[in-house]
Amino acid sequence: MLCIERPSRFHSLHSHFAKTLQVIKGMVPQARQILLIAKKGLIPLYEGAGFTLRGESAVVHGQDPWYELALSLTD
Repeated sequence: MLCIERPSRFHSLHSHFAKTLQVIKGMVPQARQILLIAKKGLIPLYEGAGFTLRGESAVVHGQDPWYELALSLTD
């Protein structure tokens, strides 16, 4: 479990997430993109980390819709 003080929550998560993405790029150099699904409330977090919203996902789990996001690794 990761707990972060509310005032710095998004900044800290963005920083941690950016470091994690660098590790992924190094582990899988042939990867061209990272795809994920998220609930609506987390879309701004992932967009802040560079992901682009692709729209609603076809995945059904629970009552709320899921959304697909993508991050290009070919910059």
